[in-house]
Amino acid sequence: MGRLLRACFIAGLACAQDAQVCTVSGTIKDARSGALIQKAHLIVTAQRPAVSDSVSDAAGKFTLKLDPGGYTITVVAEGYSRRTQPVNCVAATTKLDFALPPEAVLSGRVTDDEGHAAPGAWISLLRVVYVEGEKKLVQSGGSKAGNDGQYRFDNVAEGTYYLLAVAPPDSSKSSYVSVPTYYPSAIEASAAAPIRVRAGELSGTDIRISKARAFSVRGRLHGVPEAGELRNYAVKLLPADFRTFGVSPQATIRDDKGQFEFAGIIPGAYTLVAAGAQAGRFAARMRIDVADGDVEGADLIVGPSNRVSSVLIAEDKEQHEEPPGRVILYPLEDLTIQAPGPSMLVNRPLFNNVLPAQYRVIPARLSPQAYAKALRVDGRAAPDWMADLTAPAPHSIEIVVGFDPGRVGGFARDEHGDPAPKRLVVLVPAGNGPLTTPQFATTYSDDHGRYAFAGVQPGQYKLFAFENVTPGAVQNRQTLRQFETLSADVHVQPNTVATADVNVIAASATAPIE
Repeated sequence: MGRLLRACFIAGLACAQDAQVCTVSGTIKDARSGALIQKAHLIVTAQRPAVSDSVSDAAGKFTLKLDPGGYTITVVAEGYSRRTQPVNCVAATTKLDFALPPEAVLSGRVTDDEGHAAPGAWISLLRVVYVEGEKKLVQSGGSKAGNDGQYRFDNVAEGTYYLLAVAPPDSSKSSYVSVPTYYPSAIEASAAAPIRVRAGELSGTDIRISKARAFSVRGRLHGVPEAGELRNYAVKLLPADFRTFGVSPQATIRDDKGQFEFAGIIPGAYTLVAAGAQAGRFAARMRIDVADGDVEGADLIVGPSNRVSSVLIAEDKEQHEEPPGRVILYPLEDLTIQAPGPSMLVNRPLFNNVLPAQYRVIPARLSPQAYAKALRVDGRAAPDWMADLTAPAPHSIEIVVGFDPGRVGGFARDEHGDPAPKRLVVLVPAGNGPLTTPQFATTYSDDHGRYAFAGVQPGQYKLFAFENVTPGAVQNRQTLRQFETLSADVHVQPNTVATADVNVIAASATAPIE
């Protein structure tokens, strides 16, 4: 039996004999075979500054003696992916089982465009995340190719990955340069091939680094006197492909004349963004296209950041006052020169220093008796709830709030028709519109399989329930169309409760979703 937690080791925790004790016990198994895992290491972190550990026994079982409270338990075992689970420990016995998926090995060779080994190339192991329902690649690991071009990733969790290889800098003056290349030989992220990794070793994932003609982008930064010294500004070159992985190229201002230059830029559409150290007070942006030559004269004029007014308007002004709430602007571009996008409080309706960019508008903190019905940006309807604030000008955001919401409730049910607890339930407005609107909502069924949505705009909806799926992936109509036959229709009427049960879509059906 593994070591018990040292209950007296942590200041502020009473010894077991002096206080109530919560017992947490369970098993640790292989997620695929169901075999018990011996000698797995359990790391327990309390919400208070406390850390302790234990080890599972030869039968893959463990028992922890904890003071009542909130904890996070992480299980680590050789050859398996770690798993972490929160637990609210009460003065009783709590059952907690872990299923660890086996880890895998991924290896291959990186070559140049002529098929020779590319020693020193850096390979990034990428996974998909969803931002506003769109795929974006983020790094999950990295490896450096050896002298023979071979690379290897150990202890890779099962799943779907992408690979990106970057050759070491080339000292030659050739206009053709090695460019970051996705497996097997794609320059654009949209053409990258996914790799399905399962337990065991997957070899032969070879990457051939491509070459392309590259160009320079040169320009000058101009600014009003209030913008301060131009040397305090940086310029970023943002690629148009939303899925592109990596840090956007950034250039510093070289002199008092505001000159900047980007080298080794391959053809494509880009956005130049400049911002300084004055908390986003001044900024500039410009769209450019790199085609078949150097881009000269890409001049940016720094001006004051945008001023944006926001207001929530009651649909029926005679019966309802201006509703309380909050408006959040979520930037859809890489604005990390400065802090992330601002949020605007209704009780402070004029917000200064909003960097020029595209934003998603998110209404928040509305009462359960209200819902965000429509958005107008600069007086024009924005049915996708996206705000184009790229123009250097004052902007306005108006949200119309309705006060006749409905509610939706019912049960998520498994393949046997029994209530299914802790399942993701998705409420999707009918039609083909974007799922960036407030009408799209998600929740989880409770311990009894029951789910509920409040503050729902009247209309026609579809309900989906999933056993296991990346939550962000369901904010994509193309993904959901695969499961429409398994959804439930529900019509929400004003000030009424609509009830509908929805069958849970099995994890095996959603496994191919990246």
